[in-house]
This record gives sequence, structure tokens and C-alpha cells, in this order.
Amino acid sequence: MAFSRTLFSCLAFVVVVLSACEAREFVVGKEKEWKIPSDPLSSYNVWASSQRFLKGDHLVFKYDGKKDSVVEVNHDGYQNCDVDKPYVLKSYNNGDTSIELKGEGPFYFISGNKDNCEKGEKLEVKLVKKNHHGHHVSHVSPAPAPSTSIIQTPAPAPAPASGGSSLKNGVVGIGVLVFGLGFWF
Repeated sequence: MAFSRTLFSCLAFVVVVLSACEAREFVVGKEKEWKIPSDPLSSYNVWASSQRFLKGDHLVFKYDGKKDSVVEVNHDGYQNCDVDKPYVLKSYNNGDTSIELKGEGPFYFISGNKDNCEKGEKLEVKLVKKNHHGHHVSHVSPAPAPSTSIIQTPAPAPAPASGGSSLKNGVVGIGVLVFGLGFWF
């Protein structure tokens, strides 16, 4: 009886810890589509500044692969909308691209169409890091918006609903159930 209770408690603890470490999936952009933003307040960097990206998370770009692409570039390629070597790190054109955020970043993504990039179809992603006390420290900074005659401050976008979050909630629920059953048996 005591062994069963201990075993269930340990299993529940492992499930809860593993679910907390799960990577998340972010569909890029407020409009959930990789395209030229409809206005400066819809820029990808405004969207990114309201998110908290961690190492291992995935960015999902949805677009028409016949008309556009996603190009991961270095900082200079990002600044100049340049998709030529040596700026390009990777290029994608399948229309539904998932990219894992590996390493420390920052990460730079632009449209393979220079004109689209110059019109704002570009994204800079910086990861949230944990300091020595375990608190999250944000290192996300939005890119400056193009100058307009009216200055508006955008409200932060809500956190994305992702498959990872749903799975995480399910795993936590199962962990709590197993933990509770452990005390019953």
C-alpha cells in the first residue's frame, strides 16, 4: 500500500515536471499568416514583443509557397532585406514551415521577396532567458514602426492558443489524477 502510494506520487511528479518543460508552437503573426502586414500596428515585431519565446519553441509560418517564402538570415540580411549569400542561413518555401528556436538567438526571418520584406514582412525573435533566481527576463524588443502622421500605441496581443498548450494542460490533468488516485489506493 505504501509502495503504491509512493510510486503514484513519483509518477505524478515526473508527469508534471515533464509537461512544464514542453516546447510551445507559435503561428507567426497577429493575422496567423506570413504576408505583408496590413498596417504598421500589425508588424510582426509588434506581435513578437507580446510573446515569450523559449529555447525549443517552434515558429510556424503559413503562406502561399508559390508566391512567397521564409528566409532565416543574419542581422545584416535582416536590416537590408538581403536574401543573398552570405546573409542567408536557411530558406523555406513549402507554405507551412515550422522552425525550432535552437541556440541563443536572436533569430531573424524575412520574406524571400525583397519588396515584401521592405514593406514589413520580416520578424526578429529574441528568447526569454531565466536569471539565476529562476525568473523570466524578457529580451524581446519591437522594431521601430515606419513613421506615420498619427502615433498610436498598440495593445499587446493575447498569447497564442497552441497545440502544445492543450497537450500540456492534458498531461498536467492526468498527472493530478494519477497523484490523487495514489492516495486512494
